[in-house]
Amino acid sequence: MKERLEFAQLGGLVVKLIKNGNVVATEIINEEPILLIILSENGTPLYTKNYVEGSQFDGVLIGGFLAAIIKFSQETFSSEGSIERIKHQEYTLLVKAKKPFLFSYVIKGQTYSAMQKLEALTRIIGTSTSIWDDLKRAIKTSKTISAGSKNMIDELAKMVFPSKA
Repeated sequence: MKERLEFAQLGGLVVKLIKNGNVVATEIINEEPILLIILSENGTPLYTKNYVEGSQFDGVLIGGFLAAIIKFSQETFSSEGSIERIKHQEYTLLVKAKKPFLFSYVIKGQTYSAMQKLEALTRIIGTSTSIWDDLKRAIKTSKTISAGSKNMIDELAKMVFPSKA
């Protein structure tokens, strides 16, 4: 039990509670969005939204990287499923797979609420027949999604993810 408490860092919290009689909750800081991307399972970008002006993030490069690492992990570990997050320095790449697509959100900052937001966007798009069908059509025809679907996803992303301002 002691090891578990130390691992969870609850010991310090309990001691603080006993000494002070109160604990101040830490403020949850929203993530800084960098890139939102919807990919086919093979890594082809179907929708990309850059949140940073002049960003060096390339949807094609990220798509290829994600497809390769997911395929590698499935073959190496003989398992289905997808990687959920990749962290490099201050950036975190969150991934949500919903066949036949991969939804990815690159952020700086806290990942818990960002992952919940990505899951929410994935659910919303999954229930929008027109967007979902347009994304599937784009895979089959190797073309981009319609301007109408792009605008709808832009609006949904504005509602789900924080603005930079």
